[in-house]
Amino acid sequence: MRKLKTVGRIVGAALTVLLSFMLISNVYSICMKTFGGQEHPRFLGFSSSVVISGSMSDTIEVNDLVICSQKKDYKVGDIITFISKSGSLVTHRIVGETQEGFITRGDANNTNDRDTVAQDCIMGKVILTVPKIGLVVEFMGTPLGLMCVVFIGILILVLPSILERETGSPQKNGGNIDESEKK
Repeated sequence: MRKLKTVGRIVGAALTVLLSFMLISNVYSICMKTFGGQEHPRFLGFSSSVVISGSMSDTIEVNDLVICSQKKDYKVGDIITFISKSGSLVTHRIVGETQEGFITRGDANNTNDRDTVAQDCIMGKVILTVPKIGLVVEFMGTPLGLMCVVFIGILILVLPSILERETGSPQKNGGNIDESEKK
């Protein structure tokens, strides 16, 4: 029973840290978009986006979340997320390089992208792909989603105290055991 409580506390702490990080990064992103005029903000050198097309199928699927890290140099074979000329985020593989920039192509596409990608348009190299979590991340970017994250975070912090009271844990009774519990 004691091991189960320890595991529960570790899982609770890990979830609290994860939810706190997600909450902070979402609040930061919302503030930078709203007040800073940044359409695609970075947080601590990282950016994330949700894949909305199948151009990278078999490698990265629709609704996958990609986490990118900004690098100094990129090379052929790297999967990058960049801002296209239309202003949208695109995640494709670098297949070549010219003096004008990088040549990219989606793994599921037969032809290279029409435009080259300049270094300053690259958000970063894809370092992590989280399958199918994109819908959750998109939801968390909404006001309702943000409220849900805050509620879940508070619940994780408060629930252990409520459960200990309900189970009559002697720890909350100053270490004293009631006479009725001795029988």
